[in-house]
Amino acid sequence: MSIVFVSAAFQSAAGFVSIEIGSSSLTYVRINSFSALSSAIETAVSNSIRTLDKPDVLLVISSIKFAVNIMLDLILISKVHVRGVKPTANTQATIQLICNMCSAVAGLMYFISMTSKRHKQHVDRKAIKTQP
Repeated sequence: MSIVFVSAAFQSAAGFVSIEIGSSSLTYVRINSFSALSSAIETAVSNSIRTLDKPDVLLVISSIKFAVNIMLDLILISKVHVRGVKPTANTQATIQLICNMCSAVAGLMYFISMTSKRHKQHVDRKAIKTQP
């Protein structure tokens, strides 16, 4: 879906904004097109983690997202941001995408490690039961 959004970014931006500001809008649409990917991953991971009965992990994932957002906002957007960086709407969109991807990847890594650990325990128990 994100690839389709990136491919159709010009047509999408052209329908809403004038040609004068089309370039920055095009970049904004391209950056935000990957928000669909991060949102899909984050939703799938949060639902999967809930089925594992680990609701506290969602707090950790949200905390990671919040911490990355605060850190990048302070570095790039606040009044004391890094010299040479001119904050724009595209900067904010990039920060939002990075935060979403960090939390999605952190959740995905946790889910993979948790399910592989459970699978290994299940296989080990099954092996012990079948031994003569």
